[in-house]
Amino acid sequence: MGLLTYRRGNLKEAITWLAKACAVAPRNPVYWFNHGVVLQRAGFTTEAVDAYGQAIQWNPRYIEARTNLGNAYKELGRLTDAQAAYA
Repeated sequence: MGLLTYRRGNLKEAITWLAKACAVAPRNPVYWFNHGVVLQRAGFTTEAVDAYGQAIQWNPRYIEARTNLGNAYKELGRLTDAQAAYA
């Protein structure tokens, strides 16, 4: 439901649905990644960093999550952290 509402342009509702998915399955890196994407699109970049970090915690090889984490850090002006995320 979170991705469906995101695709329909309702970011606030999508964030709510994805937060619920993360709460139900906290070890699912895909849920955390998608939650991060929607948070970042909604302007909650700091929260997106946390979500991407959770995705990477559960799947250290999650390249898309590392890329998005680096981009979020860049958006926040944290260039050293961005470099580390990309590495």
